[in-house]
Amino acid sequence: MYYKSAILIVLSFFLVAFGQPAYLPYFGLISAAFGFALFFIPVLESVGKKKKFWLGTGWFFAVQLVQLSWFISHPYSYIYPVYFLVCFAMAVQFGFICTLITYENISSVIKVIAIASCWVLMEWIRLFLLSGFSFNPIGLALTGSVYTMQSAGLFGIYGLSFWIMVVNLFALRAYVYQSGMPFCIWGILALAPYIFGIAHYQIRAKELLSNPGTIEAILVQTAFPIEETLHFRNRDEFVLYVTDEWKKILGLIKKQKGKKTDLIVLPEFVVPFGTYTFMYPLDVAKEAFEKNFGPESLQFLPPEIFPMVKKNPDSSSSWVSNAYWAQGIANIFDAPILLGLEDVDEDESGERKYYSSAIFLKPQKKECRR
Repeated sequence: MYYKSAILIVLSFFLVAFGQPAYLPYFGLISAAFGFALFFIPVLESVGKKKKFWLGTGWFFAVQLVQLSWFISHPYSYIYPVYFLVCFAMAVQFGFICTLITYENISSVIKVIAIASCWVLMEWIRLFLLSGFSFNPIGLALTGSVYTMQSAGLFGIYGLSFWIMVVNLFALRAYVYQSGMPFCIWGILALAPYIFGIAHYQIRAKELLSNPGTIEAILVQTAFPIEETLHFRNRDEFVLYVTDEWKKILGLIKKQKGKKTDLIVLPEFVVPFGTYTFMYPLDVAKEAFEKNFGPESLQFLPPEIFPMVKKNPDSSSSWVSNAYWAQGIANIFDAPILLGLEDVDEDESGERKYYSSAIFLKPQKKECRR
């Protein structure tokens, strides 16, 4: 009995913990069908609410340690207490749900739906009552396939969370009753997102192909490491490193040159330094554009005036900002660019407040580049 429970707990842990698009998408599709149900079996057979609670809390805490491990990519050690606290708080919610996993409740379809609704309610209140933490609803497991994620268009991510919990509870019912009808109901529910998703995807794909109003966007995933986690000997070395990041961005998008482009999107906080902080030598930036897009690209670069370019009064050198690089890309592709950068506001007292911002730049007209 204990061996069976241990195997189910471990198996369900791997299916659920790694069942996300960032890890193993197909594990997510399996966990959406019966991954949680495998864990609910030993919970169902446990005696006493206290035991159910701590079993569920411990299991889900371990799951969250895996799924929220991106927390600890933060360069400062204070993140560890926050990481463990968030994981534990979410685990407590799941522990409470496990206290409701009883033979009596599982026997009632209404109570099964109520348990799933209770779980979604607890996910939702994280947004407004429990710190505003919106990450990691269990509905992410269904986003591992382009077909199953179509259902998010009906009910959003919390609708997917509800569906996953309902399907797993009906899988548990099928295990308890060991008869044909519960298995049929579970199978229909588990396949429903695929049936809807395939149909919806095919219909929408035809509409998009025939609709001239669709746009062509370049989505750039740089996957750069967090610069604060790296060690630089001095500021010049740091600037040189970020300059190379901009060169990599140009290299990533140059193969799209010549194709119809309506929008270019870069990630949140794509590179360090402020939007209009002058950090890079103008000659270095122009050389990078020329290398990737040819000499003719130089005519598309922003004008060498403030706020794109700042001339050094003590020498003939000039310096450019992140905005210069982004505006140059927008001009060359003749398409607006959206990217995340650091921005700053200065109040009347002269105090500066820095924050992450979404920067949207339109391509400059030819006469504006002179």
